[in-house]
Amino acid sequence: MRTLLIVIALFAGQTRAGETDNLLANGGFEDKLQGWTVQARVATYTATKKGKVKGKWCLHARKPRAFSHGEALFADFEIPRSRRNGHVVVSLRAKGKKLGNAWLRCYLYDAAGQTLNRDVDLPQLRGTFKWTRHEKRFAVPKSAVRGRVLLNLYMGEELWLDDIRVVHKPGAGEQTSSGIRNGGFEEKLKGWITLPSTAGRARASVDRTVKNAGKGALRLRRRHQRLFPQAGVSQSTPTGGVTKLVLRYQVRASDGARAVVTLLAFGGRGDLVASAHRETSPSVGFVQGELPLTLPAWAETVTVSLEIAGSGSVWFDDVTLEEK
Repeated sequence: MRTLLIVIALFAGQTRAGETDNLLANGGFEDKLQGWTVQARVATYTATKKGKVKGKWCLHARKPRAFSHGEALFADFEIPRSRRNGHVVVSLRAKGKKLGNAWLRCYLYDAAGQTLNRDVDLPQLRGTFKWTRHEKRFAVPKSAVRGRVLLNLYMGEELWLDDIRVVHKPGAGEQTSSGIRNGGFEEKLKGWITLPSTAGRARASVDRTVKNAGKGALRLRRRHQRLFPQAGVSQSTPTGGVTKLVLRYQVRASDGARAVVTLLAFGGRGDLVASAHRETSPSVGFVQGELPLTLPAWAETVTVSLEIAGSGSVWFDDVTLEEK
């Protein structure tokens, strides 16, 4: 298997006025490919000014679609002792053209090189799409000493990346007291990430006409008839040591679709330690939903997923996660 290995020379403590330290160096490719090592026979990687989204440069990757084997691009970053808590927020901007299949992942390691998190996936990238921002939080265990942001490029043809950041957020970061940020969707989809299975199968948007309260509600629309895989949005939050949680929400479903809510709790090593799941059939107007979850004492994060199964539309509004 031909393999691309890109290793980045990294440093911590790099700051800009008014923002938290970025643990990743040259993620914006402003120094072109300085600090990057490329080993590839099939794919080509260049710094380009054409089509950039921020700064002067971005990364352009090109790979013939006929070659379906995976090639990896990754960057390692150090986690200082003072930041071995809370979360790291991994964010990036991506653009694709006839892209067959690419995955972005984040791994956290202890001093022995053991992977600490099982939930490693950022978005799956496919097809042709304009510049899109992607973001996901990863809980940082106390034993974490370094991490890796990795791109698996399985099928071409073209991918652009820019503004890759790994930013530490102490404690609960920007989460609200309810544990959910922007649960009323007053800030559009801010704080929520699109599940990988949504690409090409469903559309997530904020509906200003159908809502339970406030300015709008999350609407998930899907034409695909299959019930699986489900598609939607998700958000992760620290448990704060709470052992009993309840997710409350307003939900509406139509045209044969089912609204699906899932809670997944993870331990410090990224292992799944508790889960809960509930479906809502088509309804006339919004109905109140509740989903309780009992956690073990070692649970560190909870991921909330709002999804659609089948074809049609579902709406979610007034989503809160609170201690029971």
